[in-house]
Amino acid sequence: DNVMAKYDEDLHENVFFQTLVGKYGSLFREAAENKWMICVPRVDTVGRLKLTLADFENHILRQIEGSKFRSLSNKLVDISGDTVTVGEGYKEARSIKILFDEFFFNSRDECYSVFCLEQPLEGASSDDTAVIKLESLNDCVKFLWEDSGSEKVKKSIDRLCQLFEIQKSSLRTILDAASAVYNRAVQEVFKLSNFRRYQSGSYRSFCKLAVEVCTCTYVQLYVRTYMYSAINEAYVTQCMYIG
Repeated sequence: DNVMAKYDEDLHENVFFQTLVGKYGSLFREAAENKWMICVPRVDTVGRLKLTLADFENHILRQIEGSKFRSLSNKLVDISGDTVTVGEGYKEARSIKILFDEFFFNSRDECYSVFCLEQPLEGASSDDTAVIKLESLNDCVKFLWEDSGSEKVKKSIDRLCQLFEIQKSSLRTILDAASAVYNRAVQEVFKLSNFRRYQSGSYRSFCKLAVEVCTCTYVQLYVRTYMYSAINEAYVTQCMYIG
């Protein structure tokens, strides 16, 4: 199968590429101006891991000759066809598929390549478990809203929660309404680019569960007060009928 023909993503929404361009902009510009090859692991293999300068130096390659390259961290790489094979200096042997490549232009309108890889050249891969601590409401809020671009979705969910109101309804109606708010909120959260990547990849189920738990906790923060009073009223009404 031709993997390169099947897989695609927007590199500008890839956290690895975003961090390189933003936090390590001077390194990115140096690579672009020198037309070095930049390797970017596919979006769902990076997860929410803390990226360091060493990670980017491992993924920026300078050609030695032919198919031989050396990373900025002085490690050897061989590129043959659609496969990148890491060599001396890397912690473990890996042969990694190139999913696709894109051409970019530097300030002198010179072309350089960015390769999207099946997994990182070194470090965490899609088989590693991302460590996400969710021990408090604050952890959930941080998990949901710490990334840029989340404010619009947060406001949408806040409005959705604030509209939650049911007068003198049955317990089933109350629970159904709360469930509907939660399901809508989860749909809103998955509109964020940093969570869309969790809908694919080998640790999809784990991260999807984390999103759902955090969203449920956040929604409960809004609706719990009304829920308590509404449920209490429903039970009182039922007891009156029984009595």
